[in-house]
Amino acid sequence: MDKKSLRSLQLIYWAIFAGLVGFAVLAVGLGPKFAAGGILDSGQLELLKSVIILLALAGIPAGFVFHNRKVRRIPHEWDWTAKMRMYRNSFLFKVAVLDSLGFLALIGFLLSANTAFLYIWALILVTFLLNVPTYSKVLLELDPMSAYETVPDDGSADESMDENMEEDIQEKK
Repeated sequence: MDKKSLRSLQLIYWAIFAGLVGFAVLAVGLGPKFAAGGILDSGQLELLKSVIILLALAGIPAGFVFHNRKVRRIPHEWDWTAKMRMYRNSFLFKVAVLDSLGFLALIGFLLSANTAFLYIWALILVTFLLNVPTYSKVLLELDPMSAYETVPDDGSADESMDENMEEDIQEKK
């Protein structure tokens, strides 16, 4: 597996995470002041909350299903660069779905100062954090058979990432 492509995927992931958290800080700080203008009446608020909940309930599983189907369809005979390119595209789609749902929940909070939107955002944030692209997770998804051979059971896979990646690159050549 190519070190550079995994590191760039992690960099993009953490940049998106920082943007989501930064917007949350801004929304929490400005939400009560912004919503004090009474932009939404109670009917519109409930409609917005229902729409965001339905989008979250449909969007989160859809992102995961899309990613899993794309990864399963990657041919095993492809080289690591091609596999990683396909993996990166489907992973970023899944992360973009989570990110957009998080932003929608925060916009709902900005418009209403209703804490239900923060709860939805927190659920999305937990889901986002459970999908950190680590070496062992990517290897397990892209090549499950070699993952069992190269990833230790003691959880030290990410610590010895550089060593395992170099071995995998040499084996695949």
